Amino acid sequence: MNPFKKCRTLALVVCWALAARGFVLLPSGALQPPRASTWSGPSRIRLVDPRLFAGFGKAAKAKKAPKFNGKVSMERHMKSFMKLRAGDWSNVADVYVKGENSEKFYFVGKATGGETCAPEVSVSVQKRIILEHSKLLQSELRLSKTLQLWTAPANTEVTVAQHKQSLSKVETCKDEGLIARALSGPQVGFEPEQYTNEGKGFYVRLQDDGTPEEGTEFTPNFVTPGELDEMDLGENVDKVLVTDADDELKAAGDGPRQVIPTRGQM
Repeated sequence: MNPFKKCRTLALVVCWALAARGFVLLPSGALQPPRASTWSGPSRIRLVDPRLFAGFGKAAKAKKAPKFNGKVSMERHMKSFMKLRAGDWSNVADVYVKGENSEKFYFVGKATGGETCAPEVSVSVQKRIILEHSKLLQSELRLSKTLQLWTAPANTEVTVAQHKQSLSKVETCKDEGLIARALSGPQVGFEPEQYTNEGKGFYVRLQDDGTPEEGTEFTPNFVTPGELDEMDLGENVDKVLVTDADDELKAAGDGPRQVIPTRGQM
């Protein structure tokens, strides 16, 4: 910039600032102090930092949060589950999701908090990926306006199906510090239930509080897939294909089994 123009601009800014404070520049070059005013109300003059006119002092633009990538996040949490799961499954919980106004509690996977938090708390921490995954499994959950998370002790699918094990509703974790620590790495993990045929998904019908109705306990029959095909079952009987059996089911024999309720519906 031309030095002369720069000095003239600076002089104008100084004069503007003095005028804003009530000073008057006399022809002789002297400054006359502001006159006393009888106005008792608020001043109409608002001082503005001249630097703002040069583009300084503008508010910084808020940074956008990174876009959620469900596939990448799920892969990371699946790897963490394998690494963090205790050998005796003591730090793992079975996870169920229930839709609004539904009596069906769908099994959607297993969660662990490793050494960072209780498995039930880890479900709340991983709420986003768990619920998004549940919507991929079942259209009923995908269409539901609200979804609830529930848990049961690890590897109790058969006991839950027998109405001998209640479910516990997951409380929302509000500890922001814990959530940040748990998701760094992450230090929590999730093993999703996987199938493409909705009819093969496991669910159990329970009361709104996660408990079975009194007197609805039953003992399932374990049969091979071939034996199942030969059985004449009524339309009101729900069949559950168990492909990832727990210790109780494995004790009944090797290989996949079908769980068939002896009475009522699951």
